[in-house]
Amino acid sequence: MKSKIFVWVAAVLFVMPIISFGQTEVKQKPKSTEEIKIQTNLHCNSCKAEIESELATVKGVKEAVADVNTKVVTVKYSTKKTNPDIIVSRIQKIGYQAKTINGCCSGHSHSEDSGCKGGESGAKAGCGGHH
Repeated sequence: MKSKIFVWVAAVLFVMPIISFGQTEVKQKPKSTEEIKIQTNLHCNSCKAEIESELATVKGVKEAVADVNTKVVTVKYSTKKTNPDIIVSRIQKIGYQAKTINGCCSGHSHSEDSGCKGGESGAKAGCGGHH
């Protein structure tokens, strides 16, 4: 009799964890890499190279590709190391206008015509040595 009880207790102790693991939800880790698109006023390949070079120095930026035709910079970045505000401010730091496509960057004025304006009055307006 005691051995039957022991077998049942052992079976229950063995089976219960298996049943519980089968019913637990698997929580997915939040994505640690995201992509944003930033509208800029770049005009030429020199501007493209300058923006891409600057963003390559931002900790957490995995890839930055500027498109001269659309004036859009596509940035893949680690959400653990940087954020869109930092990326936008680095583009503005070197003299270009920049705003995320889905909204205005924080801390800057927004107008429908030109989007976010950097805090500096010397925003780049042209290319080829005219900056």
